[in-house]
Amino acid sequence: MEKRIQYLDLVKAFAILCVIWGHSIQYMSNENFFANPIFEFIYSFHMPLFMILSGYFFSSSLKLSFLLLLKNKFLQLILPVISWSILIASIFYIGHWIITHEAHPIQHFFNNVEGNFNESLWFLKSLFSCYIVSYLGI
Repeated sequence: MEKRIQYLDLVKAFAILCVIWGHSIQYMSNENFFANPIFEFIYSFHMPLFMILSGYFFSSSLKLSFLLLLKNKFLQLILPVISWSILIASIFYIGHWIITHEAHPIQHFFNNVEGNFNESLWFLKSLFSCYIVSYLGI
């Protein structure tokens, strides 16, 4: 088993807290959140920090075959996006039925899954694309 690098775990935890803090400012602000200095500060570095960390840890994936890399990264990055999309669509679909006692057509559920997939967790999908492009050297 590989030994964890503690300071990198702390940097990842810090970056995650920054995302939570930044999104909290964004969604709880009644004013222009872009003018908030804390929001500006967090958004000036938090995503580049995630990309740098992801790139650092990607080096071990370069030893894999392309198909194994594709499988691993799909399971690590895209499957959670699909799962999240299905979960959110299910909550809205069931919630609508509970509130109105009317079921939407099943196509509405699938449209919500597709919409959630397209609109949420953009970083994971972008990271997946970056891994593939980097591996292929495009």
